[in-house]
Amino acid sequence: MLTNTQKIQLMVVACGAAAGFANAQPFGVNGAGATLLEALFKAPANTLDFIDADGDGIVQEQLAPFDSIPPFISSQHWQFSYRVVGSGNGFAEMRDWGTLYATGADGDAANLTLNSNTADAAYFNTQLFINAAVTQGAANTANPGATPFRTLDDGSYAITQLTGSGTGVQIDFSALDVPVSWFVINDSGAEQFNRVPGAPGYGNNPRKATDKDGMEISQGNKLKTLVSPNGVTFNTNVNSPDAFTIFDTPVTLTPVAAPVNFGVGLQQIEMSDLRHLNATGRRLNGENLMVVTRDSGSGTRNAFMNGICLDPSWGVGENIGPKTSVSTNDKVGPDFQPSNKGGSSRMEATVINSRLGVGHTGAERGQSSGWLVNGRMELLAVRADLKGGTVFARPTIANVVDGGVDGYNIQGLGGIATIGDPRSAPANLGGWGWDSSEVGPNPNPVQAMRNPQAAAYVNNITRSVAAVTAVPSDPNNAFSPGEFLGAQFVLPATSYNVPETNPDASETCIPIVPNADRNDVLTQFVLNDPFNVLALSDFASFNTVSGGLVPTRTTGVTYADGVSGGTHYVSIDGTTISYGSYIGDTTGNGIMDNPRNKIAGDFDGDGDRDANDVPDMIAAYNFRTSATPWATDGRACPEILGDFDCDGNFDMVDIRYWADGLHMVGGQLDRRAGFIAVDMAAGGNFFGTTLANGSYTDGDSRGDVAGNLTTRGFKPSGADGVVDGMDIDYVCANFGDWASIGEAVHIDLSCDMNGDLVVDAADVAEIVEQILDTQIGDLDLDGDVDMDDRDIVVANQGTGSVYTEGDLDCDGDVDADDLAIIDGDACIADLTGDGLLDIFDVFAYLDLFNAGDLAADFTNDGVLDIFDVFAFLDAFNAGCP
Repeated sequence: MLTNTQKIQLMVVACGAAAGFANAQPFGVNGAGATLLEALFKAPANTLDFIDADGDGIVQEQLAPFDSIPPFISSQHWQFSYRVVGSGNGFAEMRDWGTLYATGADGDAANLTLNSNTADAAYFNTQLFINAAVTQGAANTANPGATPFRTLDDGSYAITQLTGSGTGVQIDFSALDVPVSWFVINDSGAEQFNRVPGAPGYGNNPRKATDKDGMEISQGNKLKTLVSPNGVTFNTNVNSPDAFTIFDTPVTLTPVAAPVNFGVGLQQIEMSDLRHLNATGRRLNGENLMVVTRDSGSGTRNAFMNGICLDPSWGVGENIGPKTSVSTNDKVGPDFQPSNKGGSSRMEATVINSRLGVGHTGAERGQSSGWLVNGRMELLAVRADLKGGTVFARPTIANVVDGGVDGYNIQGLGGIATIGDPRSAPANLGGWGWDSSEVGPNPNPVQAMRNPQAAAYVNNITRSVAAVTAVPSDPNNAFSPGEFLGAQFVLPATSYNVPETNPDASETCIPIVPNADRNDVLTQFVLNDPFNVLALSDFASFNTVSGGLVPTRTTGVTYADGVSGGTHYVSIDGTTISYGSYIGDTTGNGIMDNPRNKIAGDFDGDGDRDANDVPDMIAAYNFRTSATPWATDGRACPEILGDFDCDGNFDMVDIRYWADGLHMVGGQLDRRAGFIAVDMAAGGNFFGTTLANGSYTDGDSRGDVAGNLTTRGFKPSGADGVVDGMDIDYVCANFGDWASIGEAVHIDLSCDMNGDLVVDAADVAEIVEQILDTQIGDLDLDGDVDMDDRDIVVANQGTGSVYTEGDLDCDGDVDADDLAIIDGDACIADLTGDGLLDIFDVFAYLDLFNAGDLAADFTNDGVLDIFDVFAFLDAFNAGCP
């Protein structure tokens, strides 16, 4: 926002080369929270003095130069740390440790989440001391969270090197990508996928994650409460403040993008489709992409999901694994995990490695982390059809400043949350009276923050933001936090339209409203500022030159292609393809000159993924497993093309993944056609499936969906090699219309047996009649419906709940309706089961009757009497159906 000359003149001071007045003892300031604001907290501008916080009469000097060893340099006024853990997680850490001190060493369970292994990153005076949950640099494992310093707990907040009584770590603020109210659960009503912040049921999705084998784990998806485990209940009503009131200070409007791997083959998407994908792991058309998600404590996830009309607790994607902040889970291989990423860097690395990957991250990180400008992955243009939008919009500066239905409106109003109001600090620390226009007593004298220096830190940011908002080009704003935020993000007063902070509980999507605080001078300045990150040309259009990066696999593992402990893949002509190199770049210049491996699943090499790829997919499998020649471009690599589940291999599991989730016919998934195509290309029964009844025909493996635990949305893990009653039970339990998101969030589309994207009685009939070659009601799967099956229904009246117990209409119970179904289908008088009605059936009935066996209760009243005899004779005389 300044000329280059002005910036050069100020650079020496801004970088801290010129020391301020001597300061005998620095003060500690600690924050935790958003990854979207990570760029600010690691930048020197973060702690550049705008308000003269150290009282030396000099501004535009560095208040937190790096120095971790006493005696500290005289210009170090603050020692500042920031934990990159996600907005909601940072909010929880402030909730838990904003009024108390954590005192345990790093890793102590008493610290709750304030440990190094929960952080994606952490910074001390701009320098990393935690990276991907691993300590480094100035980290001090004797302190909570390996924080490099402690402060005295006497109210001075002075830095100390001691670790004993009277010292500790307090989290002074939390940086959030969204308002505090968007993070608070409301458990007073029924949960639903489209609850808005504050509505009953908001943030209360009860679904837990599973491991990759389908076993439920403790990782949940609910949002945060205002009750600390330490016994304090916090208050967000700033109009009725108390000693534990949380104040929200907006500083940015943060657009959240949908990053996409080039292998997906998508450049744009409807918002309704994007919502379906994030809620279920599959698109509206049933296609099973790899949805990479942050954990529910992430503000990025919160802003993104709320922006696409989805309660953030329902934005579960694949819903696999616990929260993870380690890089090993980003790589394809045995440790790969698509869900509950603890930071944006983990999210981005995972999407880059997942050939079918789609995720969510801050748009500006396309430049600051380099993945967009360097062609590692791209981002999707989104048409906000759920909000009335008519155009596909990318997060360009013009679209973000628009913020309306035809602009880019997946945004969060980010800010800094504190316990106490920073503006209640003394004027010399940026509180009321610092600005010359603020005269007289504070008109809103609420409780101040506990740490006065933390209040000064927050005021230093917000006062500079206000100055940039008022006069964007003022040289006095040079290198300030406000100038940095204005260039890297979008200041709140910039946009024409913004998401409503406190929507009515009846809304099903947060409304977009005109920005009442907009400053047109700032708007026009930002729209014409070539230095704003979002003004880069990379944000304007999809990159068609790059193919993205070759996925990185976990080393030390022997994969199906024979690579063991290596750093590469092997194409079919024997060429090695290095991990992390650019796909299709044969000359080393980063440009894709051979697109053979660009689109995941494009086995026939025609540039797209469709049903025609199946024969070549099977040929590639045969090449890898039996060295059968595959006639195709020699640079084709089966693992880069076909490792859909990201375990590092191309194997039978990936081919099932294709048939179950990638075989598109007429623009929508057709599982039946997919499994038939695989069997036909392989010469029959590729998966070696056996049937409980009947003879196998091509495609029958589609019925093998249960028997093992399932991971709906992630990959088809339930198959146990047999189609039997467990599969029928599972289909019955998953009735729903995939087109209805309210139903789709509860079902497994792997149960769609006939390819119509609806799971219903027709799919039960498909598996029973077409795959198992029998009839509805053949509960013992012996090929007929007879008294043995009827006996099962009778025995489970009022107690059974699944098909194999007699729930023939799949309504969740076994009752008279089910008995009526089986009586309509069964030859119930054929008690001998020989297919004939004769005197021996009469004798068999009388034996049952005389023995008091309720199988003779043909009136179903629980009593054996003459009326049962009459009912049997009526059935006998009626003959078999």
